[in-house]
Amino acid sequence: MKTVGIVSEFNPFHNGHKYLIDTVREKLQADCVVSVMSGNYTQRGEPAVFDMYSRAEIACKNGVDLVLELPPQFVLTSAQYYAYYSVYLLHQLGSIDYLCFGSECGDLSVLQSAILQNVSALKNQMKTGVTYAKAVSDSDLLNQPNNILAVEYLRALKKLHSPILPYTIKRISVDHNSKETSGQFASASLLRKKIKKGEDISFFVPEVPNTDPIFEDSLIPCLKYRLLCATQEDISGINNISEGLENRFLKYRDQASLQNIIDAVKCKRYPETRIRRALYSLLLNIPKSEDLPGYTRVLAFTKTGQDFLKATKESSALTIYSRLTKKDIAKNPQLRKELYCNELYTLAKDLSR
Repeated sequence: MKTVGIVSEFNPFHNGHKYLIDTVREKLQADCVVSVMSGNYTQRGEPAVFDMYSRAEIACKNGVDLVLELPPQFVLTSAQYYAYYSVYLLHQLGSIDYLCFGSECGDLSVLQSAILQNVSALKNQMKTGVTYAKAVSDSDLLNQPNNILAVEYLRALKKLHSPILPYTIKRISVDHNSKETSGQFASASLLRKKIKKGEDISFFVPEVPNTDPIFEDSLIPCLKYRLLCATQEDISGINNISEGLENRFLKYRDQASLQNIIDAVKCKRYPETRIRRALYSLLLNIPKSEDLPGYTRVLAFTKTGQDFLKATKESSALTIYSRLTKKDIAKNPQLRKELYCNELYTLAKDLSR
């Protein structure tokens, strides 16, 4: 069985995702497509617009055979770590042949050469106080989000000495954060805006989830309250917070709105996405940690995915949960942390109705 892994958020699942999956199956003659998907929170620092089970179900109706969760404590990180944790999870399964990802470049050899060419330049820039994300984005090649993630996936494969082979597909029609549509293609960010406005997105997606969307607005009071109650010690122990960021949060936490807080805190060293990840890490009480993902949860599968699971569970170095028991929860602190995060997401869903 030729198995292809992809890293995804499907926030929401749209025609661009289906194009990538269909292309993977055609070009690589894939028998099984396994997706590692962000759970109820996304890498840019916000709740997913639809819950993880709804997104996974639609993915499995449209070409994915198995959707496995990347827990939130490993999602709310920089692109560098997000890519590494996702690839690590696929690598630990021990049965993935290819890692496939979209890129604006569409040329694997160019992306691979960028790893070597940019190492010294990145280090020199960062010595001047420039953040890793800013240093990467200043690169001629790495100023586009999918190229950035593509290079990070390649770095992760190399660091893990993984036998998984990389394969990239050129992104078509619309850019990652494009505000324009092209035929039946629209960026996920534009679709989220349309969903919030109550607009019909059915032309741009294979299927609209039959569930209520989640909007950040309902969590803003919780975010502000958590920030107002936190001490410097509380904040400094949280993931994504370092280099004095806690001091800026304390200084500006009395701003009138969450966006005002973000606008006041952000600067050259602290871009908005990092601030948002830090705020959600604080809200969800995700501490600094050097842990790697020790488990994954099955969110959806097809018959092919079920067969893959049966064959993989015995060889996988990860614990794979299809169902949870009280014993599972009691002995796994990573899992308990995730379930707490999901409780808050459910609260946001109730408040969004």
